[in-house]
Formats: sequence, structure tokens, C-alpha cells
Amino acid sequence: MTDDETKPDGEQQVPEAEPSASPEAGEAVQPEAEDAKPKKPAKELPPEALALCKSAVEAMLFSSPEPITSRKLAEALSDTGIDARGVRKLVRALADEYEQSRRGFTIEEIAGGFQMLTRLDYAEYVAAVQAGGGGGRLSQAALETLAVVAYRQPVTRADVEAIRGVQAGPLLRSLLHKGLVKIAGRAEVLGRPLLYGTTRRFLKHFGLKSLTELPKVDELPKP
Repeated sequence: MTDDETKPDGEQQVPEAEPSASPEAGEAVQPEAEDAKPKKPAKELPPEALALCKSAVEAMLFSSPEPITSRKLAEALSDTGIDARGVRKLVRALADEYEQSRRGFTIEEIAGGFQMLTRLDYAEYVAAVQAGGGGGRLSQAALETLAVVAYRQPVTRADVEAIRGVQAGPLLRSLLHKGLVKIAGRAEVLGRPLLYGTTRRFLKHFGLKSLTELPKVDELPKP
């Protein structure tokens, strides 16, 4: 006897529908991710086009005194069809080549972009030929003031002076002039004093990707 014959009134057994597969969780957003939409497969470029892009990326990074985002590099190469993800892949390939051949420079991701930098291993030699270039080194007082701004931002001048115990106006003006500190608004207190914060140049100066890479206060050496 079949299953159909055992069902009353000739009702046939209907197989249960299989549960649909749940969608996979979206990928974690990486730095400089264009958006949260599903990513399309990376466009495959012919070898000669990839070689051109790789050399062009190297030339752009070599010539720039500032970090360049992968999106900006991709825009410069828009006629080749490469996208920002493809550019990041080329940057990593270049960095690997420099590492394997122990070149005197490398590529670092800092301040939201990529920049070609000399290796720390050769810092003393670079410093030897740049001696007397002047102006770039910060005094101890300036470093202390900058540290207060970096860790307490947004912060007022009065707050900086309360922490350091000395007048901070001239040092803050100097840091503003150097582009390491910026006006970040006004405090909602009597007199509405200016608030100070760090800049993108600050991240570049200290080789940081973001403020989250600042050392924890309890990790800093004791004075």
C-alpha cells in the first residue's frame, strides 16, 4: 500500500519546503572601503595593463610628499579600468618586493593613505645628509603640549595650561602654524574658548594610521 492510499479523502502528502539558506554575513568594512554594498568581483586586467598600473602607482607614491588614498590613485588610473581594491593589491605587491630585496625605502599606510618612506634602519644616514635642513624638529615643550592635545582633544588652552602648569598660547600658535594642531570648534562654557585638536599632518608626522594607534597612557614611559 502506498502513502497516497493511506491518506484520507485521497489527499496526497506534500513534501515540506526546504528552508532557504540564510545570507552570508557581510564582510567587515576595511579601511577606505567604498561602501557596504556587495562587492563585485575584481576586474581582471591583462598583464601589460597591470604592469603599467604598478609602475604608475610607484611613480605617484615616489613623487608625493603626502599620503595618497587608493581611491585617488585609482582615479588617476581611471583609463586603465583598475579600481581601488586593485590599487591596494598593487601597493601590497610593491611593498613585498621592497621588503624581499631590502630596499632603502618601503610603503606605509598612514593618515588614511599610502606613502613611500625611507626605512628606519637607515634613519641615521638620512639624518646625516639632512642635518642643518632646519625647522622640522619639535622642542620638548612643543611635544608635551602636542601630547596633551592628542590625548585630551578637543581641549582648550586653559586645559592644556592646567595640565602642563605653564602658559601654552605661544606653543599652540606654533603647532597651528606647523599644521599639527587645528581649531576644532568652541567649548560650550562661559566665554566659549577655542578647542584644539590634531590634524592629518599630525598622523603623518608620527607615522600613525589613526588616533587609535596612539600608545595607551599607561604604556608611556614615566617622566
